[in-house]
Amino acid sequence: MHIVNPVAVLWDIASFHIPKGLKEEDIAVNVRTFLRVHGSIQGPICVFSAYGDLSSFPSKMRKGCQNTGVNLIDIPNGNKGESHKAILVDMCLFALDHPPPCNIVLLSNDIDFAPALHKLGQLGYTLLLITPSISPESSALYSACAFVWTWSFVLKKDWAINNIDQKSLASHHCPENFCNGLK
Repeated sequence: MHIVNPVAVLWDIASFHIPKGLKEEDIAVNVRTFLRVHGSIQGPICVFSAYGDLSSFPSKMRKGCQNTGVNLIDIPNGNKGESHKAILVDMCLFALDHPPPCNIVLLSNDIDFAPALHKLGQLGYTLLLITPSISPESSALYSACAFVWTWSFVLKKDWAINNIDQKSLASHHCPENFCNGLK
């Protein structure tokens, strides 16, 4: 059976932690809801995985993520390079199993992902980035993606509470003063 426009969400949880004051369950629900509201994303979320050294996270956090369907990928010893390799492998395996048009959502701000994202974008995949904050050092990462949002924008739910229309939501992909020169 062929799934139309499937979505993969890959979360670099080792370097992109759950913000204080938020429940683990709320993270996955907010991200899923945000992606459903976004007009450019039509398909089902087939993969939602978080990568990191799970021994460093409390059992409540692990349980909360698992209860909302987040697949936790343990990277022992907290090795950033190993975590990134696992994310890149899963990103490529998803791309092999699902030809474009598909959506790949990355929750990270690490520039190491930029080459792979640029290549997948050239192949026709729609790439979306949720990042902790916007910084000039990561411009190569942002330019690889069709949409870029900050973690605070996705999690505070203003887009849902204020009934922001889909066109407006799609236009919130990056601060105007920063991204004008990227694309």
